[in-house]
Amino acid sequence: MLDYMEHRLTYTTHLLRIYISAQMNCYFSILIFIFGCIGNILNICVLCQKRLRSNSCSILLIDSSMFSLILLLSGLTPRVLSAWVVDLSGTVRIICKIRSFTLSIIENFISNFVLLLLKIKVN
Repeated sequence: MLDYMEHRLTYTTHLLRIYISAQMNCYFSILIFIFGCIGNILNICVLCQKRLRSNSCSILLIDSSMFSLILLLSGLTPRVLSAWVVDLSGTVRIICKIRSFTLSIIENFISNFVLLLLKIKVN
């Protein structure tokens, strides 16, 4: 009987952890999405000023902010929507493929390449 109660308590704890994780995923991903979009848009607006645009490092930072914004929009938007509505990337195959392609190209290649160019320019 005691073993059954321990098993039931473990199972209940596991379900509670899953629920807490899902709730954190809902709300924290929205915060990350909002602050990330605002931050990247502000970076782009500030760095696009005429006196800063003449510096090539500013242009690379603008590129980095634009790619980060694209990465944020393509990567986190489906995650936020899946927490509230329906997971389109899980049901529509073409959306899943486009999302994974966009994420892998931007995250692994373009963002690192822009940061590499920025590092070379600074030195």
